Amino acid sequence: MGFTESNLQQLSVSVGEKIAGRTGGAVSLGVGMAYIFSSVPGMKHLMSYWYHFAIMFEALFILTTIDAGTRIGRFLLQEAFGKVFKPFQKTKLAVGKSAYKRSDCFWPGHILYIQVQYQLYGLCSVQPTSFLQLLPLLSGPHL
Repeated sequence: MGFTESNLQQLSVSVGEKIAGRTGGAVSLGVGMAYIFSSVPGMKHLMSYWYHFAIMFEALFILTTIDAGTRIGRFLLQEAFGKVFKPFQKTKLAVGKSAYKRSDCFWPGHILYIQVQYQLYGLCSVQPTSFLQLLPLLSGPHL
């Protein structure tokens, strides 16, 4: 892609880990946040601390968000399906738990798949009113 390694070795030494060749965005975000935080006067020697703080904060934030989202999704499905079929209101029902877990996993994955496969449609599926922004592009003499 044309990127060059400018100060990767220095950053690796500063954070105390080998960061070259690590996949994912967590390392890049962690190093970037650590670099910014360590630029505050008197914090230069704390870059390793800030790097590990950023990695742990990111992991904690994402896992907490996923956990809360699946709990809310399970609760909403249990309430909605329980109105239609009374046994689904029981929290101990194995069939209900399985259905809720599958649904909690399926829909976010489905939305992600659509966004990757069909970029324009994916935007409209996540934010249904976003098609209004596309109307000027879809009308006119260029069609």
